[in-house]
Amino acid sequence: METRLCSQCKGEFDRQLEECPHCGTPVPIPNYPRFGNGVFVAMWIFFVILIIVLLVSMFTV
Repeated sequence: METRLCSQCKGEFDRQLEECPHCGTPVPIPNYPRFGNGVFVAMWIFFVILIIVLLVSMFTV
């Protein structure tokens, strides 16, 4: 059984628990860097418009 230390009360508890059983402090979730949803949506819209423009220009003479 792997244990971790609580950041508040310094008590040991199982790594699979989501909060400390001694004081109830939740386990912090790692803050991974990531793109916001707005950036992803903007890139998706840009590529869809780009494909539409390329298709229209290909079929117009």
